[in-house]
Amino acid sequence: MVPPASSPRSGSVTPRVVFPNKVLPYLLVAPQLAITLVFFYWPAGQAFYQSMLRQDPFGLRTKFVWFANFRKVLADPAYLNSIKVTVVFSLATAIVAMCVALLLAVMAEKVVRGKGLYRTLLI
Repeated sequence: MVPPASSPRSGSVTPRVVFPNKVLPYLLVAPQLAITLVFFYWPAGQAFYQSMLRQDPFGLRTKFVWFANFRKVLADPAYLNSIKVTVVFSLATAIVAMCVALLLAVMAEKVVRGKGLYRTLLI
């Protein structure tokens, strides 16, 4: 049985950071939020909106088709097969990489002569 956690002593807790101005934390976070909005959310929203459009080959006429493009792609057997191949390839790659990493780690632990050099080169 694990004993309950003891409460920290009164002098061992690090104090919270208190900003002199309540607006300062928001000003410090604002640039990162702006960058995330401009370079991630805005393009993702535009891509999603444009995925619901049908255009003629020259881009002169555009029609809003809602989810018809998604239904068409997800009904295509070739696309579904490509998803299956991608999932199998990704899983196989991850499994092989983990096995090789485990093998190298075990070998690094068993090396006696030049152990430090081997570990350094392995990293």
